[in-house]
Amino acid sequence: MRTVHGWRWYYWSNKSIVRQDGEIDGVVAVGRDITERKRFEAELRASEERYQLAMKGANDGLWDNNLETGEVFLSKRWKTMLGYEEHELENDSGTWKKLVHPADYKASEKAKKGYLLGQKAKYEIEVRLKHKKGHWVNVLSRGFKVMSKDGSKAVRFIGTHVDITEQRKAEDALRKSEAEFRKIIELNAIPMVVTDNNQDILMMNKAYTKCYGYTIHDISTAETWWKTAYPDIEYRTEVQKRWNKAVKEAIRTGTEIEKQIWEPTCKNGEKKLSSFPLCHWENKT
Repeated sequence: MRTVHGWRWYYWSNKSIVRQDGEIDGVVAVGRDITERKRFEAELRASEERYQLAMKGANDGLWDNNLETGEVFLSKRWKTMLGYEEHELENDSGTWKKLVHPADYKASEKAKKGYLLGQKAKYEIEVRLKHKKGHWVNVLSRGFKVMSKDGSKAVRFIGTHVDITEQRKAEDALRKSEAEFRKIIELNAIPMVVTDNNQDILMMNKAYTKCYGYTIHDISTAETWWKTAYPDIEYRTEVQKRWNKAVKEAIRTGTEIEKQIWEPTCKNGEKKLSSFPLCHWENKT
């Protein structure tokens, strides 16, 4: 309806006034301005359309839960991520409950409740969902709430699923690799030390302690090693100069360097002529 303030949306309710003889005597019409509601609905539709387009580009699964009606929408990608065709999974909350790992369900519901009640600043949780073939898919679930017009409560809960299975597999493989590397170092009969690029000592095997007497508590950094194992300042300066040059070259080329022959002082005061090979391993030396 056009008004002095421009076009407005109105919801009209009409009721006839009927006489005892059945004739209509008049009509009572009540109009309610719903312009703001229409504007809100239009903005929400536009927002959802933009979100859908964004999700198509990002290859993420989209879920949408209408908290007022209980309606649930699960996008095609949400379902295909788990090996299902779009028609094979129902758009309802039961689908989520059926597929989520039992050990993750309570945690996800707790996180959801905390976020919707304003107890948590964001909703972000990792869960496992069962694939059609029977294996578990690691999923990062993120969501945001849409508040009612007066801001008193959440009316929609919308979010995404990201498949992070390969990422988790890579992390597990890395942990396994590092555990094997640590075992090789610890059980090696040759004295060995692992440092990072900041020259902090990360590992020292038993053979090293047996040979020189020092533990990682005695020398936790390369700087401590220099001062402890080379108490003579002049000799220490010479060794450090050669060492730093060797380290830089090893990091640059990613290869071992020629063995360095030095005479460090052991914890018991004894001096031992020692050969020090060096190799660079990822971010460790």
